[in-house]
Amino acid sequence: MRPSQITKIILRLFSLFWFLTGSIHFISSFLAEQRNQGYWFFLFPGIAMLAISVFLWIASPFLGKLICGSDDEPNVLREISYEQFVTAMLVGLGVYFCLSSFGGIFNWLHFFAIERSNPGMLPEGLSARYYNLSKDAVTFGAGVFVIATARKWSARLSK
Repeated sequence: MRPSQITKIILRLFSLFWFLTGSIHFISSFLAEQRNQGYWFFLFPGIAMLAISVFLWIASPFLGKLICGSDDEPNVLREISYEQFVTAMLVGLGVYFCLSSFGGIFNWLHFFAIERSNPGMLPEGLSARYYNLSKDAVTFGAGVFVIATARKWSARLSK
């Protein structure tokens, strides 16, 4: 396996992450915002992330070769197959999703418990926002899904 192939896989994993993030931003902005003059302003970050993720997916082979340059020797990793490497990358991505969202879920649950046990303890107007919990819960669920299905997806992506 060439280092440029490894770099391509890593760039494509980032592309998938940005695609999921952009989709969530776009859909949540589309559903949440009122249809007024500044409406497209709220959709732009999601659209930009989607466009960048598609560009990165398409450009990843070229960028992999550009990043590795003349050090692109074949068979750098002789003991690991392409499918095993993709599986490891997908599991790593799933763990990243889970770990990056676990703190937010824990924080929200702690805040919710405080709010329910003693409502007067919190400042006026401060309340639990279900959007934060849903965002982190969806990310955590996506991480668990990617970890659980990593072998299946790596077999499909390796063809």
